[in-house]
Amino acid sequence: ISDIGTCQKDPQSSYFANVQIPLYLAAACKDRKLICFSSDQVYAGVTQPGPLPETLPLSPANTYGQHKLEAEERVLALCPEAVLLRAPWMYDLPGDGLPLRGNLPLNLLQAAQNGTPVRFSPHDHRGVSWVREVVEQLFPALQLPGGVYNFGSGNDADMVTTARQFAEALGVQVQIEPADFSRNLVMDSSKLAAQGIRFHDTLSSFEGCLRFYQK
Repeated sequence: ISDIGTCQKDPQSSYFANVQIPLYLAAACKDRKLICFSSDQVYAGVTQPGPLPETLPLSPANTYGQHKLEAEERVLALCPEAVLLRAPWMYDLPGDGLPLRGNLPLNLLQAAQNGTPVRFSPHDHRGVSWVREVVEQLFPALQLPGGVYNFGSGNDADMVTTARQFAEALGVQVQIEPADFSRNLVMDSSKLAAQGIRFHDTLSSFEGCLRFYQK
């Protein structure tokens, strides 16, 4: 259950989905390689500017992030060779008939179509990743030594700028209303890069996504 609001309202279900199920998998994978997704939400509440390394002491500010961090620690205790991937907000575009939840480009397209504003904070910083790039990088991730890795696109821009860049790339006009909150979820990918795995930055990856669907 990756919806932060849902986890906050129903922590029992969040704990089962985000801690207990990974532990069941870990118990079954003691002689196998386990790749398990965590989240950039483990960094929620961090006040220092990014990019944020995996070694940073953490105390997540929301239930989802708390459960993801606990899952990391307990899975690695059972399976030291397991690989825990801290993924950012992900997206894809319609094209293969697969179900899609709301994500950044879809939210922008819907807002443009309906003439409704969207809200982003200029003090919100995070990477946003194309899910297909994440999936492609899972194959080399199978060779990673056990541990926790930041796993997704970096981003030098705040989320207001990022939303404007995405809207411009999509060719749509969207009204962006400023929100007033601060957050930093930008992840330092140096540990992953040292193992030969690199992601495109947030805007470059989205441009690649658009080229993919324009084929």
